[in-house]
Amino acid sequence: MQVQYTGAEEWYTLQGSPIPLAGHSIEQLHQVVLHAAAHGADGGVTADQLSY
Repeated sequence: MQVQYTGAEEWYTLQGSPIPLAGHSIEQLHQVVLHAAAHGADGGVTADQLSY
């Protein structure tokens, strides 16, 4: 998964990507990504974090 700052040209690969979505929705993944962006994700983002 890649993310981009609003208005920026660069794209960044999210550490831990790709995340399997089996049994989870894209909305759940979006919430995890927002949380990681706001609070940090030193170890990357994992599928078990989709339960936020």
